[in-house]
Formats: sequence, C-alpha cells, structure tokens
Amino acid sequence: MRSKVLKEICLNAILLALLVVSAQISLKVGLTTFTLQLLVVFIITSICSLKNSLIIISCYIIMGLIGIPVFASWGSGFAYVTMPTFGFVYGFYFVAIIQFIANKITEKHTKKYRFIGYIIGGLISLVVLYVVGYLHGYIILNEVNDKGYTLSKLFSLFIAPYIPFDLAKLAISVFISDRLVDLKNKYIETHPYEEKDS
Repeated sequence: MRSKVLKEICLNAILLALLVVSAQISLKVGLTTFTLQLLVVFIITSICSLKNSLIIISCYIIMGLIGIPVFASWGSGFAYVTMPTFGFVYGFYFVAIIQFIANKITEKHTKKYRFIGYIIGGLISLVVLYVVGYLHGYIILNEVNDKGYTLSKLFSLFIAPYIPFDLAKLAISVFISDRLVDLKNKYIETHPYEEKDS
C-alpha cells in the first residue's frame, strides 16, 4: 500500500514537472500564447484519478501565484490573475472534472472504449475551457481595463487561433494516454479500466 502511494506521488510529481515545462514551450502572437500545456493537461486528466488531477493542477496554479515562474513565458505572481488569458489556466479544473465524468461513463466497457471517453471528454472540456477563458478575457479587458473589445474581436483573439492547434493536441493526447494507462495499470494498478472479454 505504501509502495502504491509512493508511486502515485512520484507520478504526480513527474506530471507536474511536465506541466511546468510544457508551459514554457510557447509562441506568443499578440495576446495569444500557444503552448503545449493543454496537451499535458489532457494526458493528466485522462490517466489520473480526479483527485490526483486536481492536486497536480492546484499545485501548478498555487506555485505560480506565490511567485514561482511556472506560468507561460515564465510568468508568476498573484497579479497574473489579472492577465486576460488566466481563465485558460484555472479552466483546467473544468477539463479535469469533465474528463473524469467521461472516463466514468466508459469505464464499464472494454478497453477499446477508452478512445470514446478521451475524445468526447476532450471535446466537451475544450469547449468549456474556451468559454471560461473567453469570459475571463472579456471581464479583464472590457470591465477592468475598459478596452472596449467587441465579441467578435475577443473571439478572434482567444478562441479562433487556438482551435486547430488544440484539436491536434487532443488527438495526440488520446494516443499517448491510451498507452500510458496500460503502463500505469501495470506498475501502479490504480486506473479503473479493466481488460474484459469482447
């Protein structure tokens, strides 16, 4: 039991480190910052329990807010909350919850149904993440900073540029997660999926 807990802690630490690193692999275009962060979040929420997913995301956000430069482009500090794109960061909580629900729905089926859970959960969580990020950006830019951005302008800044790249990250995460779940099952044995006869 202790060995199992220790393995989970180590796995969480590795995934947290990957999340931090992925945030630094970025390309900034205007207000939009493209990173590999969402790819790692999809993987985390697909292979980890809801509890561990929330722990990893919370550690990441807390580290950034207390001044450790883990956010995109080495950002940090509580002032990061006022960044127009911060909604896409705390929106990871919604990704974790939705992916957990999708996994629970498909867990009673055979292993091949993992893809369905990953894809459906990923697409729904992506839409919710966009809504959260969009609303946060609207509030910060228009209500706080009085920039007067139109709805279409905000869409072009916060949603449209991300869509192709995010869909590609989702597709990649599905294949990576499916393989990592098998490894996690083998060495930690905590994932709810079980092999069943077809």
